[in-house]
Amino acid sequence: LIDWVEGYLASHGIPAHRHWNEDRQKAALFAHVGPPVAGGVHPSRTPPRTPCMPSHRPGRPRLRRHPPRCLARGAAAAALLLALAGGAAAHDTWFAPLPPDAPGSTLLALGTGAQFPRQQTALDRDLLQASACRQPGGATTPLQWVAYRDEATVLRASTPAGAGAGLSCWLQARPLSITIDDAVVAIYLDEIRAAPALRARWAALRARGVRWQEQYTKHARIVLPGLGQGAQAGAEAGTTDTPAPVDDAAVPGLDLRPDMPASALRAGDRLRVQLLRDGQPLAGMPVVLRNDLSPLPLWHRSDDQGWITLTLPLAARWLLSAVDLRASTTRADAWDSRFASLSIETKPRR
Repeated sequence: LIDWVEGYLASHGIPAHRHWNEDRQKAALFAHVGPPVAGGVHPSRTPPRTPCMPSHRPGRPRLRRHPPRCLARGAAAAALLLALAGGAAAHDTWFAPLPPDAPGSTLLALGTGAQFPRQQTALDRDLLQASACRQPGGATTPLQWVAYRDEATVLRASTPAGAGAGLSCWLQARPLSITIDDAVVAIYLDEIRAAPALRARWAALRARGVRWQEQYTKHARIVLPGLGQGAQAGAEAGTTDTPAPVDDAAVPGLDLRPDMPASALRAGDRLRVQLLRDGQPLAGMPVVLRNDLSPLPLWHRSDDQGWITLTLPLAARWLLSAVDLRASTTRADAWDSRFASLSIETKPRR
């Protein structure tokens, strides 16, 4: 039921956030419907005050007709919870491909958002710590800042996407620090499916009156398919080439590295992705898969070697993301986290 309602709201452009109980068997869904003004209703349209009770007329069905003021109260409360959740939400940062602005180049949009595929915030160029693009067996090309858009930062690589065996680009941002209010930490931990040990540590810190202090680092990767002659022939035949890692070099920080075929992925294909931290596999980590056609998340967990096996049933844009949250090793009572995303696309099967 929660999945269906959340999906229905999202289909109308209404964001919603879940709040789970302790054993994650039940969830409350919070959403804000209505204009973002005081009380949730424009003052010029506020009706006379009437009791917030269901109305009933004899001989008619018993309907729950609440006055707009009562609905506004609920909307305002939901808006407050949504605003609080937004401050602590595990917002993803991801790449999206753009049309090239010059021959022999690849153009990408890097942005952060609360709901894929809509990017909402650009990443400041001063936060771009390390980045590169590479074809398998080819030279590494740095990503260069181009411009800001309202919702994303535009970056360029001199290697063209779709040439030869495809292209993989990755980025690591500089660490940032944040303090989160106690009221919304639980929502954050639910969103990233934090392990019981992390929740227990937070409960102990909170009992001592310690506020949540976290240093987080964002990582993003995108894989663009190759369109060389061999790859194109395989795509037209509906076959999948032997998958291979997109990049032989270890990427710093947290990385989702897929075994990609040389040709484009097709709807119904399976894909293996390895979750790595500083080049070492991360086992037992929750990883979530989303696409641009449905708001419903698909959760997976990495195996002993950090591998996640995915089935991509739709021709769509996909985002795979993970969060590695740990106790800080350098600051007492604080937290360190690394966020990783992988952007890919599947084409229709022929």
